[in-house]
Formats: sequence, structure tokens, C-alpha cells
Amino acid sequence: MREDILSLCRKYTNLSPADQELTVRYAEDLPAIAELCGADVFLDCLCRNGSEAIVVAEARRRDGTSLYQEDVVGKLALPDKEPGVFRAFRSGKPSRELRAVSQENVPVQQNAVPLFNEAGEVFAVMIREKNIQERLDYNRKYEEVSQTNQRLVETLASLGGPESSDVFSSHYMTVQLSEMNHRIKNNLQMISSIMSMEARRCGNTQAEMILGKNVGRILAVAALHEMMSSPNAGTEVELKPLIRRVAECALTCLPSDECQVEFDIKGCDLTVSAEMAGALMLVVNELITNSVKHAFPGRARGRIEIDLKENPPYHSLIISDDGVGFEGDIEKQASLGLNIVKATVRDKIKGVLSISSGMAGSGRGLSARIDF
Repeated sequence: MREDILSLCRKYTNLSPADQELTVRYAEDLPAIAELCGADVFLDCLCRNGSEAIVVAEARRRDGTSLYQEDVVGKLALPDKEPGVFRAFRSGKPSRELRAVSQENVPVQQNAVPLFNEAGEVFAVMIREKNIQERLDYNRKYEEVSQTNQRLVETLASLGGPESSDVFSSHYMTVQLSEMNHRIKNNLQMISSIMSMEARRCGNTQAEMILGKNVGRILAVAALHEMMSSPNAGTEVELKPLIRRVAECALTCLPSDECQVEFDIKGCDLTVSAEMAGALMLVVNELITNSVKHAFPGRARGRIEIDLKENPPYHSLIISDDGVGFEGDIEKQASLGLNIVKATVRDKIKGVLSISSGMAGSGRGLSARIDF
């Protein structure tokens, strides 16, 4: 195996001899990783042309279960079929649960993890693949059933009579869902009002701050339900108006003394599922709250930018301010707000969080980026 890997590396890549030996050592661990994951595992190295990758090693479960009929070592991987692999090479960040197409044109779900040498450079990417054909077939059958049901509803409606308004009525279900979201929104707003009153009456600055932060968290969820209870609401949520509403709530709940904070929401128009929107809004609220409370001491004015970017198959949400910034490594801080952001990005959004200093062109402040 060692000589085969070295031969492929010499033929297709620009890897140094040291990186080639490192690739061999990782390849020796692949069988154990394949057993642990219960899936096919591969090592890919970037080709000299930078637009292709070569499979230098693979491992399958010992029970013979595999996505592949043939050996794929020595075959090329392409960006349009395996975008997560090339994202890992370019960015040095892992890609999780991303759709891809295998070497034998089977739809798969990939996890791609970059591997680094002693210089901190990506020399290879380790990939785990699982077959999702069964799930796709199920989704297709579900869609066919849904379309058949919709045609039945339309037929019954055209015929009139009591059948047209029975359990098949999708309109009835939509109205019920809208009413449910409306009631949830009202209840959340009532809870936030009670907490706001308690904050004003408590007479303790720290307790008032904590209650104010929690009011913002509740209102972030209420803003989502407000949009979902709209008569024109569907299963997808527009992020820009939702972000604007959450930003306004944060500014109202947590005034930064005499500082006037300006928000600028820009970028592309993105729509996401209600579940994803809820997680993103919790993150937005925490990051904005942090800026409003800490970024502008002694300032008359401050600025927060929120930017949405679309880089298929990924999207990015960037929140930055032009405040005082932070000394040291902020990602190592153990504040509750930052821990909420980290856990939400990791567990709910399945994304990648990176925090750096400075709004573009300002040379100061903080910038948080979520790729999802």
C-alpha cells in the first residue's frame, strides 16, 4: 500500500516527500476509521492543476458493505460532484453532511475533513461517505403522494359539497398553523413584557442586564413566529426582514447608554426553513447583543453591519461592528452568550463559526462569520 500511495502522490501531486509519508501514515488508520464510522472512508490529495483531486487510499467495512463495486484508488474527484472536498482544500474547514456524487454516480452524503502538516498547510482531505439513495427514493415517493393528494383536493373542491372542506383541505391546515404561530408569538411577547418589568424593578444592574438579554432571546423567537403567522407565510422564511426585526428588538431591549447604534443589513435575499431561521436568529441576537453592550463605550455613535452572502452550496452570515474590538482570542472566552453561539452553530446550524477583528476597512471592532 505504501508504494502505491507514494507512486500516486509523485505522479499527480506537488506534495513534498514529508507530506507523502504523512499521507501514508493516515492511510494506515483508514480501516479502523471505516469500522468506527460504519461507512466508506477515503484520502484525497489535490492534483497539480488544482482543479481535480486524486483518491490515494480507501477503506471499507470488513463485512463487505460498501457503496462501491470497484476499487476507486487512482480515480479523480471533481469539484462539481464533490464540492465539500474542494471546499476543505480551499478553506481548511470541514464540510459536514453535504450532498455529493460518488465515483460510480451514486448520490452520497459526505463529511470531508482537511488534514494539516506541521506547517499548517492542507496536504490531504479525509472523506466519509454514506449512501442516501434510499432516502432520496423515499422523498420522491413522498412527493408523488403529496402531488396526488393535492390533485384530489383540487378535484373535490371543484365538485363542491361537504367533501371539499373535509380533512383534505390544505387551506384549513394552513389557517390552523398560522393561528398556532400567532398564539405562540403573543405568549412570548407577554413573557418578555413581564421580564422587562421585572428588570426595571429589580434595582440590581447585573440582574437587569441578564433579564434584558433574556428578553432579547425571547423576542428573537417571537419575531420568527410573527413571520410564520403572516397570511402569506409558507414553509420557508426570508432572512433579511427577520434579521431586521431581531436587530430592532436587541436595540430596544439593550440600549447602550447614550450611544446611537446604526444597523446596516445587506447582501443577497436568502430563504431558509423555519428551523434554520430560528437557530440563525438566536445567533444573530447574541452577537448583536454583545456589540450593543460592549463595543462602543464612551462613543456617541456606533455601527453594526449584517451581510448575507450566497456561495453555493454554502451561505454565509457575517455580523461585524466598528467598536473597540477585543484583545486576545475571543473564541476561547467562556461567556454564556458566546457559548450559546458556538453550540447553536455546531449542533443546530451544522455550520462553521469564525471570529476575527475589524469591520471591513475600519481596522477595529469584531467580525463573526457563520458558514452554513
